Amino acid sequence: MRQGVAPSRVHLPQGPWPTLIDFLIERFPFTAPQVIRERLARGEIVDQDGVSQTADTTYQPNQWLWYYREVPDEAIVPFEIDILYRDERILVIDKPHFLASIPGGRYLRETALTRLRQQPGLTQLSPAHRLDRETAGVMLLTLDPSCRGAYQSLFQSREVQKIYEAVAPWRDGLEFPRMHESCLAPKATHFTMQEVPGEPNSRTLIELLRRMGDLALYQLSPVTGRKHQLRVHLSSLGIPICNDLFTRNCSRQRHLTILTGRCSCWHDASHLLIPTQGKSVCSKAGERWQWRCNLSLRCSLGRTMVCQVSACQV
Repeated sequence: MRQGVAPSRVHLPQGPWPTLIDFLIERFPFTAPQVIRERLARGEIVDQDGVSQTADTTYQPNQWLWYYREVPDEAIVPFEIDILYRDERILVIDKPHFLASIPGGRYLRETALTRLRQQPGLTQLSPAHRLDRETAGVMLLTLDPSCRGAYQSLFQSREVQKIYEAVAPWRDGLEFPRMHESCLAPKATHFTMQEVPGEPNSRTLIELLRRMGDLALYQLSPVTGRKHQLRVHLSSLGIPICNDLFTRNCSRQRHLTILTGRCSCWHDASHLLIPTQGKSVCSKAGERWQWRCNLSLRCSLGRTMVCQVSACQV
């Protein structure tokens, strides 16, 4: 671990490359060859034994090499992460808009995971789920590696109910609450999703919280967890989420006006620690506990003003 960033690795398959530099230049076509040579010269690419590799190292397949990824000129995200709750097993945060959950692509150090891992005692931190970069709200991470799989499985098996709030246009003629169902599939020319004919594979309960002139605040409860599901569902109803670049519903670069407002789950393992009145409470198997993060928005910029965590048995 270096400044909160975990090392990346690359596998060396069978192939015709005479030297390591030949393979690396072909494997990473978007990285300038000179950059790769400089990193090898600095000893920044090592094998499983920690031995630094060089440009003229003979290519040896069927092994792994390790390195730390670099992102030049990474933009700084000027928002802080609020910690809502922490115990020996989990950490619950309020992730701000524009901050990616984990490293990937153009985002490395300016991510929630990297920032948090630089704090004392958080080097083993791992996310139990993810939020889109533009989405703000409650995010749960695990501190204890032995609990990581159990918490991640809760999200993967849809045992965690996630509720979102979003600002989108008001449209006459739509009745709420409504359950929107559709078949989602990737676009052929872009990484976003679209609705296509076919058996529905996505469902979202959409409720109206309040109307605000030409806009409205909606509560979104996804029953399924398809990629970009909430964006596509609202857009298909003619009420795309404000400032959503994917649906081009924006006048200029601003944050996506969507955030996670509440998470709840059944935990049938041994126990689940949750916060209540500043204390940790251990729930028995089969009991349902719910933790809430109450969030409010400031005008159209949507910065989080109030973050309160409470828990209740339901």
